[in-house]
Amino acid sequence: MKSGNQQVGPTVEIIQLNEPPYDCEYYDELISEDLHSSRVMLHAEKFLELVCDITMSCHQNMLHRILDDLIFRRLLTELLAECDAGLDEPALDESIASLYDRGLELLDVLDPLPCNASAPTLTFCVATENDLCDTEAELPSHQSQDRSSVLRDEVLFSPAARITAQVQCGRYAIAELSKTLLRSHVILTLFDHDSFQMHYYDRGVIAVSSAVSLSSCEGQELFILMLMGLRRLTSKGLGQWNVLGESQKFDLESSGNILEDSSKERRRVFHGMTLRVGAETYTLQEILFRQPEIVGRATCVVAAKDRNGKEVVLKISCPVEGHKSEVDLIEQARAYASHDDGHKWVLMHLPRVIASVDIAPDPESAHHRLCEFLNNEVTKWAGKQKLSYESRVLRITVVEKLHPLLSIASPSTHAQIFFDVLQTHKWLYDHPRILHRDISINNIMFRVDEHGNYFGVLNDFDLASLRADLDSRTPISMRRTGTPPFMAMDLQNPYTQNVDVKHLYRHDLESLFYVILMFVVRHKVKTPPTDDEHARLQLDDHPALECWFDPTKSWGDLQAIKITFFLKFSEHIKKMIKPDFKAFENWVLGLRRLISLGLAAKCEAEHAKSDPEVETEIVDPALFGDGPDAPPTSPPRDYCEETLGDCITYKTFGRAMLDFGEDSKERLKIRYRYDIRV
Repeated sequence: MKSGNQQVGPTVEIIQLNEPPYDCEYYDELISEDLHSSRVMLHAEKFLELVCDITMSCHQNMLHRILDDLIFRRLLTELLAECDAGLDEPALDESIASLYDRGLELLDVLDPLPCNASAPTLTFCVATENDLCDTEAELPSHQSQDRSSVLRDEVLFSPAARITAQVQCGRYAIAELSKTLLRSHVILTLFDHDSFQMHYYDRGVIAVSSAVSLSSCEGQELFILMLMGLRRLTSKGLGQWNVLGESQKFDLESSGNILEDSSKERRRVFHGMTLRVGAETYTLQEILFRQPEIVGRATCVVAAKDRNGKEVVLKISCPVEGHKSEVDLIEQARAYASHDDGHKWVLMHLPRVIASVDIAPDPESAHHRLCEFLNNEVTKWAGKQKLSYESRVLRITVVEKLHPLLSIASPSTHAQIFFDVLQTHKWLYDHPRILHRDISINNIMFRVDEHGNYFGVLNDFDLASLRADLDSRTPISMRRTGTPPFMAMDLQNPYTQNVDVKHLYRHDLESLFYVILMFVVRHKVKTPPTDDEHARLQLDDHPALECWFDPTKSWGDLQAIKITFFLKFSEHIKKMIKPDFKAFENWVLGLRRLISLGLAAKCEAEHAKSDPEVETEIVDPALFGDGPDAPPTSPPRDYCEETLGDCITYKTFGRAMLDFGEDSKERLKIRYRYDIRV
């Protein structure tokens, strides 16, 4: 239901938490993880200072005048009485909305907005099960200068029953952030009987205020201060990126919801809208990919056309500010290849950037104030509490349209694409010295030249880093990054943070194996309905390894699942491969064997280090014979952690992938010969 002031002021929107905008376990897991890793609780007055740029001391006179209003006082008294009487939700909704409206009416008179000000929507959620964190006693007095602005760890998280409301508020926030391509943050207020709590969500942090009771004088003043602060916010202050100036409509609002059940409608919520990047204007088509999330990059990939009808792709994301951008890394790699005829082959295997723009947060924004406070001033208040806020930019990149792996159904072509990506990845590592760090099935694509030749393309350099930065252990993000089903096991260790584990070259090779594995055990050829259409791939009716994609699994669970996979018998793995991809069987078994041997070598090297007197064997030589390609039967004397005893290298993977087919009779094209014996 909605209740709103009919004058200049804002509209009040009520959201019932027992009727969430959607119900999806996947998104609840994302929200719960964000609450655990990126949530900070601030005292209510400090929250208003940082989010709304308003302080109590400057507005005491106006606060008292509103509190002295007879109608406001009567409405407040009635609300408190209804709470004491335990009335049902509809009655509380009406009372809260009436109190909001009366406060806004008084502010229209006492604190008039500019005549050209927008009329935003102020959102509040209603809870019914005592869901607020009980922190009233933690509220600082206005005169106290030595009380902490940040609540300690013991009150950062409420019991499980109370966390439910926090997750449900996150549901609303993630839905709002997904309604528009360019929403920077969401602000809402959670009401629970006679108490309220303010929530702020952006791509770097979830900030919540301590619970405020309307039964106290201080709480009543904070309620009015909250109305005053939210009411004064411009559209930009309420979360709309101001990119091209006030004269340009750039928010791309849509009535559609990215989280609705209809996948077709979900993909078309921005269809027909226009967006200008640089000198070109693009008309948006359907959404190709989107990761709805609160904290993180929140990448959205949209098909588009320029004014001449040429098809392109727009990628909109919020990467960490200060990290070398994807555009810079791609241009650096392409420039390196262009200056040497011996490297020009790789240009066909790298994406092409058409245009790009980065928009940093406004220095006067809540984003900037929170970043400054949490990363600098908060150390004066929080003691040993570790708080960090990753400032993020809005990045809009226009790239050439490429073809996804699933758009063709030729195993031999897929094999060449995978082999191309292996070689391109190694070239990037050797020459411009770039490590990709996010090998996944969506990041391997292809292009076709005018002669009908296929070229595998390694796409999406958002998480890529220069090797020099990796050597210095400069983290790209404080959060664990990557695509979970395809991440290397080392990077999913539950006892370490992502920043504690150096990302190695072999980790990307392990990810490439997982891509090939998932490709052949989870897909089938889709028969074209007409002779005019090409065959393509689709997810199998009974895809294998479904648990790898289970969002409820923890990092430790995923790591254990992968370790268990390498303990399975080969015959079991063969049965998992779908009939359309039997030609990949030798690849899957060969690459799996290399990783298994590497894991065994690591274990044996650790045992040998702890007890050098013990003689160990990695594997029974009878399993693989004694030919030139047989693995070592004992740990190498100079065991190398970066290659797991020389088991996971470009050479070993290249030799395993060079020959393709059930009888390994088809030799693939070698474009980068370094370290592959032929």
